[in-house]
Amino acid sequence: MGLAAHLDRLALLAQIGWGWALVGVSVIILGVQAALWQKGDIIDRFSVVCGLVFLAAGVWLLLGLTWPLVPVLLIVMGVIMLWNALSGAAPR
Repeated sequence: MGLAAHLDRLALLAQIGWGWALVGVSVIILGVQAALWQKGDIIDRFSVVCGLVFLAAGVWLLLGLTWPLVPVLLIVMGVIMLWNALSGAAPR
């Protein structure tokens, strides 16, 4: 049996909700990227974005917000893209 199956059982026994699970995953992902950055290595931007999305989704569930998350994230990403286009920031 894999590690994921054991973690799943542990989460069920501890009655950890999806919100805390998503926050935990985001802390792990962002922690690894922070350690790489601290060490001077190149960080993976995709992993950072995934970690931030998991963090947003976890906080969203923990706060019990009733708005749908995906449209809000898409609007925020669109505003960031528009800001970069208008300010002349070069894509990295």
